[in-house]
Amino acid sequence: MVRKNTLLFVIAGSLLFYVGVSAQPFSAEKIVVGAIFDQNTEEIQNVFKYALTVHNQNISSKRLELQAYVDVINTADAFKLSRLICNQFARGVFAMLGAVTPESFDTLHSYTNTFQMPFVTPWFPEKVIPPSSGLIDHAVSMRPDYHKAVVDTILYYGWKEIIYMYDSHDAREHLDDIAVQFILCGYSDVRCAGSLHKSLIAAEESREY
Repeated sequence: MVRKNTLLFVIAGSLLFYVGVSAQPFSAEKIVVGAIFDQNTEEIQNVFKYALTVHNQNISSKRLELQAYVDVINTADAFKLSRLICNQFARGVFAMLGAVTPESFDTLHSYTNTFQMPFVTPWFPEKVIPPSSGLIDHAVSMRPDYHKAVVDTILYYGWKEIIYMYDSHDAREHLDDIAVQFILCGYSDVRCAGSLHKSLIAAEESREY
């Protein structure tokens, strides 16, 4: 839990750093940012609020005081989400940030690219559609794609079987992507046995498994 909270703090702090650095050229005393979170992201919301408070209390960063308009959503309805995004834009935000479901992300992603509004999120959902215009993607994921690194590690050590344990909602799909990476590397006989991957609720379950 300590490591998880530390990671969330680093993510939230980095989000604020990114927005602050991006906003420096405007030389404004107060930088307005929009934050959108899914209803089931209480930990990330709390860490974000804490990091925002720490940033604004830092004397050296006073010239970049951040004001956040936070919206917590409980729907992936595109129409309702569109109205919420437009309300955020009307507030004059310099950037958007937050953590949402894959369905909500698709709508946010479309708006941020259309209006060239940066959207910073700790992680992308599993499938992200690139901008159809071919221009720069204004959505930024802070979590790197680790699939190839996992495959390289397995191949380096020559492991024939691995146990894949995870505690996030999208990690099961990541396992499929790892299998695809093996196929791309020329290994066609790759199987994901049900007994070799497990979703964890608590860290203690990893020892029992």
